[in-house]
Parts: sequence; structure tokens; C-alpha cells
Amino acid sequence: MAVRPTRSRFDDRHELTGVPAVSFTPFYKGQPVWVIQEGGSQRAADFVGQDETSSWFGGPPKAYVVYLDTHEGGEVDVDRVVPREV
Repeated sequence: MAVRPTRSRFDDRHELTGVPAVSFTPFYKGQPVWVIQEGGSQRAADFVGQDETSSWFGGPPKAYVVYLDTHEGGEVDVDRVVPREV
């Protein structure tokens, strides 16, 4: 009987080579999150990914999200994104 490894929430970030992608955020693809807006309000979104070029060229790490109310994507500072319970 073959032993099958357990899957983790990071498995979908593996490239075709099987090498895990480097992540600078604590979030996983599809995770429900809140994006903190100006003035402190929160907007519901799903985490899609991260901007890896910000670490190469300087500046704060960015996260890509899709807002639930408009189904439009956006790029925000990672420190404005917090996990959302569903």
C-alpha cells in the first residue's frame, strides 16, 4: 500500500517543478479576508496572491484581492489585510 502525503493549504502554490513558491504573506489563495479602508472601515474580499516585485524593488509588500461586493480585483498593502471568519 502506498503512503500518500497529506495536503496542506500551500499545495496549490507549488509550481510545475514541485518546488513550493515563496510566500511573504500569511494568507493562502482563496482565503476570506477583510481589507481595512481609509477611516477604519472594512471591506470583504478574497485573497488571490501577492506582488513579489515589491520585495525586489523596495516598498511594502502588496496583496492581490477580489472584493466580494464588486467582484473587481485590487492591489493593497499586506498590512491592510486581515483574516475574515466565514
